[in-house]
Amino acid sequence: MKYFIIRDNSDVDSRLAIFDFNGNEVFKVSGEISGNNQKMAISNMNGEEFVAITSSPFAFPHFRVRIGRKRIIFIMTPQAKSPMAIYGASVYFDGVLLTGDYKLTDHSKNIVANQKHSWCKLGECHELEILNEDYILISLAVSSAISIYYGIYDENNTVPI
Repeated sequence: MKYFIIRDNSDVDSRLAIFDFNGNEVFKVSGEISGNNQKMAISNMNGEEFVAITSSPFAFPHFRVRIGRKRIIFIMTPQAKSPMAIYGASVYFDGVLLTGDYKLTDHSKNIVANQKHSWCKLGECHELEILNEDYILISLAVSSAISIYYGIYDENNTVPI
């Protein structure tokens, strides 16, 4: 399954739009920023919320994620070897946060998802390929957190948006 994640400015609460391979918008990330706090949700086009994401300022950027009854924490660290720690889920991050190029692996080191900075029909985006459907929501949550915190660069590669 391949998804393309782009910035969405369609309304005040929109943050990201997530499109499928055919160019159909299938998910959106919306939310609000209040001071340094962020509250976001990943929902389908019918408004059904699947993932809730909150972020508050701490020493390192971190996101608290709720998928159903499951609670997960992403902590972005300045360490080159492991730039993102994921607690509460059986996935591991391997890649570069700043560019958005990474892969997620399971306990057996099988790749469950990978993302790269790319171009799609709608412009510059993050291309997320999910190889194991069991990990679709966690993969979308990781991708959304990275895209929101580090941004997707504009067409001139100058301003993170």
